Amino acid sequence: MPQSSSPKLIGITGNIGSGKSLVCSFIQQAGFKLVPADDIAKAQLDDEDLQVHLAEVWGAELIVDGRIDRNALADIVFTNPGKLAYLNSLIHPRVLEIFDRMVEVSHDDLLFFEIPLLFEAGLESCFDAIVLVTAPREQVIARLKKRDSSSPEQILARLKAQIPDIDKLDRVDYVLQNDSDPEALKVKTLSLLERLKTIASRPKIGFIEACYRHNLLHNNG
Repeated sequence: MPQSSSPKLIGITGNIGSGKSLVCSFIQQAGFKLVPADDIAKAQLDDEDLQVHLAEVWGAELIVDGRIDRNALADIVFTNPGKLAYLNSLIHPRVLEIFDRMVEVSHDDLLFFEIPLLFEAGLESCFDAIVLVTAPREQVIARLKKRDSSSPEQILARLKAQIPDIDKLDRVDYVLQNDSDPEALKVKTLSLLERLKTIASRPKIGFIEACYRHNLLHNNG
């Protein structure tokens, strides 16, 4: 894929409750195309073959009214790292193939990807720049309680399933600190967009290739 005709790829990541979805809404409002990994991943759960397989693995009660009960699925995987890894192994290749196709057909100068588990999936080599959205832990917990009506146990389980922000700081190019109000976060986001317009491309690899390398390294490790 010739670099001269390829968009610059920007990864937006951050743990649950950080405010990354709000940042992404500001990016879209500014006229940029954004690919939401979670939405694409969730759409895969509507695949009939995948539903049948998950019901065989984790029980027929996982299917309610012909659809996967996503709350029940979350309870299964976010309390068991092995089961989360297994679910990801089924869904991630499908999602990454879609990502690669989007890059191939894109005519955008900048193409943004919202990927909560960017580092967990080993995708850092796919981007020209990575942005981390972070927020104080107490604010994260308060947002999740209000947004999802999640129990403290559910919130902590989901946070533990993700790499802590402090371990990502030296692996990203930009940090958006969401420690105030939405308007302040919007100002920070728009300022960052101006900086991103001028970044240089850097060597990167495709999403499927990155996943293959990550899995190979993980399995050999």
